Amino acid sequence: MQKRGGTVMNRTLKSLLGIILGLIIIFAYYNTFYSIEYSMQDMIYQKPSETTYEIAIIGVDEESLEEYGRWPWSREKITNLVKIIEQGNPAVIGIDILLSEKSDENLDKALVDEIKKHDNIVLAKMGKFNNYTKANNMEAIKMVEPFKELNESAMTGHINVFIDKDGVVRKTPLFYDYKGQKVESFPYQIYKKYCENQGIESVKLENIPLDNWNRMNIWFNEGSELTTKNERNNIRYEEISINRILNGEVPPEYLENRIVLIGPYATGIDDYYYTPLIKDEPVFGIQINANIVQNLLEKKFKTEANDYVNVLILLILAIITNLLFRKIKPIVSLVILILITTGYIFLCTVLNGNNYIVYISYPIIWIVLHYVLALLMRYVEKMKEVKDITSMFGKYVSPKIVKELISKGEKTLKLGGTKKYVTLFFVDIRGFTSMSEKLEPEIVVSVLNEYFETCVNSIFKYDGTLDKFVGDEIMAVFNSPIDLANHELAAVKSAIHMRDSGVEMHDRIKEEYGVDVRFGIGINSGEAVIGNIGTSFKMDYTCIGDAVNTAARLQAVATQGQIIISKVVYDKIKDYVEVTDLGEVKVKGKEDAIKIYQVDKLVVSE
Repeated sequence: MQKRGGTVMNRTLKSLLGIILGLIIIFAYYNTFYSIEYSMQDMIYQKPSETTYEIAIIGVDEESLEEYGRWPWSREKITNLVKIIEQGNPAVIGIDILLSEKSDENLDKALVDEIKKHDNIVLAKMGKFNNYTKANNMEAIKMVEPFKELNESAMTGHINVFIDKDGVVRKTPLFYDYKGQKVESFPYQIYKKYCENQGIESVKLENIPLDNWNRMNIWFNEGSELTTKNERNNIRYEEISINRILNGEVPPEYLENRIVLIGPYATGIDDYYYTPLIKDEPVFGIQINANIVQNLLEKKFKTEANDYVNVLILLILAIITNLLFRKIKPIVSLVILILITTGYIFLCTVLNGNNYIVYISYPIIWIVLHYVLALLMRYVEKMKEVKDITSMFGKYVSPKIVKELISKGEKTLKLGGTKKYVTLFFVDIRGFTSMSEKLEPEIVVSVLNEYFETCVNSIFKYDGTLDKFVGDEIMAVFNSPIDLANHELAAVKSAIHMRDSGVEMHDRIKEEYGVDVRFGIGINSGEAVIGNIGTSFKMDYTCIGDAVNTAARLQAVATQGQIIISKVVYDKIKDYVEVTDLGEVKVKGKEDAIKIYQVDKLVVSE
């Protein structure tokens, strides 16, 4: 019966684990718990390095706005800015400003003419997308570009920013399609132009690991204390106010051979975003572009594990945790849970250091849920075990022994059958037959129940196990299922207590009903087969064997009020009791006579 119950329990556990594992795989595929996953990736994967000196930001900041008025400015200022910066021979100039609308014709022409003079300028444009853009289908439906003449005078790149569901920028689309043409990003165009002007081979798009939306992971860099005048946040590149360039405070030579990014750098201009490093303070779009350019220059490309790899990780962890959590104690399982979780996070860190990204949260969620479910199943199994043990032994042993059995667990009981050295105890009521003939049935049952109550109390008092009732006879076992230090003495103490407790009851019944009834007790020790014996419909915990039969025969020899023990019992308890040697007796089933003793009283209490 226990085996079938365990099988059902195991099937239930496997089914639940399978369902949970399947759900986690689905959740991972759709990134259902994106906030948890993103937060863990930000914490573990984002390890910023210092910003590079090669990149400088010329910012439209508060200082410039105070000097030249509200944004946008006239094209003349932008033309003068480009002219001054180009005097210092920068490697590349990236203008992160949408110049899509024409203004004064002469000023527009002057700007176009100035930009045409140089082969190191990248301009910004922006694509418009519908609300149903899908993976592997990044195609803009509209493009906001520099006005025609300006658009034809220099390289252009898109400045689209795609934020994650939690409002944080972690990736950048290096390209998308528009009217059948590939539109590369603003920072990638700057990177390509820089490599071209420096005589360096640039990394082609097809060699950069991108996701299904053509996005590259951005690894944000952290500036040093010397990089900025206005410390707005930690993602700092050297920011120079446009005002300081135009008034000559910063000489053009300071920007020689550097990548110069021009763009908004003031809170009044709507071009700022949240990043993994600083989620409570936004950074400007020009800073994000600077980080992307540095990532490209340093070839900081991270490959994301595909769905198959992430599922494989979950399956491997499922096998490991299933082997461990189901077979180890809860407190040890908790330690293993911590070790596996810590080990997996360390593995993620190592893989990240080798430019490979795997999911962090979903495997950990699986590990924790598996642990919790294993605990739950252990609890259910324990409750079932408590119920089984209580059902099996509750009527046979004292509550104290039941608790001890529960603490030891069913597996230690060897209920399927085992040989064990035990002490067997038989008692019946001498004079029961004549009493049954003289008294009314109701009185017989009442008297019998009172005697049984006395007997069972004495057996339980000394940790014996009530084996069975047979008519007016009781069989008990000492040293099973719980081991007793001196089970022979425990059985004899139980017999003496039973005999003495029955004296008052004997006198009262004799006075009331005129019948003389007393206990006759036989005790023997030896090896017996013990276990659940019976059929699939009814099984009892009992013991069988020659030692059992001998104890029953000794009980048959005992007269009213007599406790008879065998020599093997006497040899174990002779220092504790006073006995009368009854010599040898021939009992049924034995060829040789056996030595027996009558227990008179207890002289030494162990």
